[in-house]
Amino acid sequence: MKTSYHYIPKKQKVQKYWYPYQGTGTPSGKHHYSYTYNYDWLKKEENILDSCKISVFQELKLTENQLELVQEKKTNTFPLSHLKNISVSYRYIMLPIIIGGILAPFSLVAIFGNHAQGWSGIVGLFAGVMLLYYGFNGSYQLVIEMTHNTFTTFIGEQKNEVEGFVQRMKSKRR
Repeated sequence: MKTSYHYIPKKQKVQKYWYPYQGTGTPSGKHHYSYTYNYDWLKKEENILDSCKISVFQELKLTENQLELVQEKKTNTFPLSHLKNISVSYRYIMLPIIIGGILAPFSLVAIFGNHAQGWSGIVGLFAGVMLLYYGFNGSYQLVIEMTHNTFTTFIGEQKNEVEGFVQRMKSKRR
């Protein structure tokens, strides 16, 4: 661990303080240990440099050392030292495409083969086509690429605000 520290003059007793990050008061004396790195055990409160409200339950916060994605019941933190790229991209939703691609042809075969009675075949065909439409309609997603993994989340209708946040964040990291 690399730390910078000051020696107490006149062979006095060495006292260790977590100043200014932890403790109830200021150090009583002329010299104290001063740590120059942001370790987790310092319990330092980080300044919020920028924030962006994605939805009622989601918010992005950029601090000095990390990017935080605050959701309704969970907060994901991404250290800036491990962050490779952050972007907003348009993506298709694969599960509705797969389910709709299976349901629509089978419903059509059932209608023409007289296996579907009444409206059940038509409802199955309609549901399959709507699932295909929903999947191909897609959604904008926030993509956070780390050194070893990728995190994505839906951003809904707030595409312009999130893109502005991403551009501001990239300009601050340079």
